[in-house]
Amino acid sequence: MATTQQKSAGGGFFSKLIVVALLALTIALYLRIVMVEGDSQTAGQASVQVLEGDEPAPRAQPLTELPETQMELILQVFAPEMLEQ
Repeated sequence: MATTQQKSAGGGFFSKLIVVALLALTIALYLRIVMVEGDSQTAGQASVQVLEGDEPAPRAQPLTELPETQMELILQVFAPEMLEQ
């Protein structure tokens, strides 16, 4: 005895439409995050200075000790075993 299954004709189309909409949304968000606009503010916020050409590299600033409270917080988060000593 053969049984038949009923399929909703719109179910497959609707799910494909949802997948395409989510894919388009993902691509739009990705492009919004990745694309760099020509703002002058973002150019000044770079953490690494890029050298173009043969100019000498800027001199590095001397290292300074962190405040004791900041050092203690870093040790609490990343190396709590060092505080037990």
